[in-house]
Amino acid sequence: MNRNITDKLLALLLMLAFLTACSDDDTPGEDPAVTNQYLTGVTAEKHISKSEITDMVMDYAASQGINLPEILISGLLCDVDVAAITYTTTGPDGASVTASGVVAMPAGTTSYDHLLSIQHGTLDMEEAPSLQLFYYEMMPVVSGHVVVMADYLGYGASQTADRQHPYLHARLTGTACADMIEAAREYLRSKSIAEENDALELLGYSQGGQATVATQLELESRGWT
Repeated sequence: MNRNITDKLLALLLMLAFLTACSDDDTPGEDPAVTNQYLTGVTAEKHISKSEITDMVMDYAASQGINLPEILISGLLCDVDVAAITYTTTGPDGASVTASGVVAMPAGTTSYDHLLSIQHGTLDMEEAPSLQLFYYEMMPVVSGHVVVMADYLGYGASQTADRQHPYLHARLTGTACADMIEAAREYLRSKSIAEENDALELLGYSQGGQATVATQLELESRGWT
């Protein structure tokens, strides 16, 4: 098995198996009447069935030459609700920019005790998570996580002819991802999904690893520990 396939198989298995403990410290939920500071819109909402996700996983595995037992994969999955949202962040010139990203949760979610922000690996522009709605790196959602994924600047809603993606630029990437997390909270509040704890988890592979460190640094600068 070549290294490329091995890396992708490892990433797939990690996504399916991702289960971590979260902080148990209770914090009060946000007031639903609070005006949104980050969230500017919802561009798509979709319910994705367990069988659809099973087909996605099986097709992806087959494309990598991996033979997975469908009955085992199906047993690990659940129905998922996904939304593509837009939000306000800061561009390279310091001006406000409308960016985009995705929020995913197990179907029927009424509350959450943490958010899992996943920073995706390198993608082509047409593969922005908000365009795909369910990108495979969001797979931890089937383990009960509420998953947040920013497109990054230059992707999705922030893609324009004169705005390039600031590849590996820590400050801009960290700011865009941290603002996406706040926008996700506002989206969930708008859906009457209660935040029982403000704990965060961060995850990223490849470029997403650098973006995860950048996001953590930005969150720490805002007082997150």
